Amino acid sequence: MKFAASGTKATYNFAIESLQNGYLADAAQALQSLPPDRGPMRGWVPYWDAASRIAHLRGDYQRELADAQRARA
Repeated sequence: MKFAASGTKATYNFAIESLQNGYLADAAQALQSLPPDRGPMRGWVPYWDAASRIAHLRGDYQRELADAQRARA
């Protein structure tokens, strides 16, 4: 999926809407398109909350743990 406003907070908002509506694959893809260490996501703690919640709901517990560790760092 290509996002019209890729690299912006609009992509994050799309990920949250997708998560809330149960479209976990779309939510994961949207968040993965955003670099968490630069741009609007840098230092944005809710990014990590959403990423780990999506991973948990998808049953990807290793990813959830990795996201939690990256958030902590």
